[in-house]
Amino acid sequence: DLLLFDKTPRKWHINFMQIYIANLYESVKTVEELTAVFIVLNEEHSRQLIKKYGPKLQPFIRDTPALIEILSNINGNNRQALCDHLDLTEIITTPEELRTVLMLLFSVKDKMMILRKTALTKLTLNARQLSEILEWLSEPGKDYLLKEIRLHDIIHNLEDFCMVIQHFKGERE
Repeated sequence: DLLLFDKTPRKWHINFMQIYIANLYESVKTVEELTAVFIVLNEEHSRQLIKKYGPKLQPFIRDTPALIEILSNINGNNRQALCDHLDLTEIITTPEELRTVLMLLFSVKDKMMILRKTALTKLTLNARQLSEILEWLSEPGKDYLLKEIRLHDIIHNLEDFCMVIQHFKGERE
């Protein structure tokens, strides 16, 4: 509903921004252009773009570098909203990619969101990879990860055990 005839400056601005956002999205062809759109828009307008076009954003965000580029240019609430529309199991496909994403995110909330939306049992292949992922998690993330994976499939010997347990020094007995 466009209320362009309403003389209230606030309503005119909101309607203009809705048209502007729609035009921005329609002109986007690459992940770089989508990133530029998120840089230009404020938090509220970014949220509107995600809400309206969320499911259509997956083709722009096909891999981990694209995901990182977008996530680093939107705030936490919008990160959550965007990731709700993405199938991260198609984007984050290796333990190394998961580690990279977790390494670049600072918020525990963001890290937990990423963990919940990835296929952890498919990603965590060996003790070294598990150790590298644990390195970037706080206690809630570590707890979640350990509940979701099968440790007996990962830890085969004392060396594997030591590689993983080092991330729990001082946190557990």
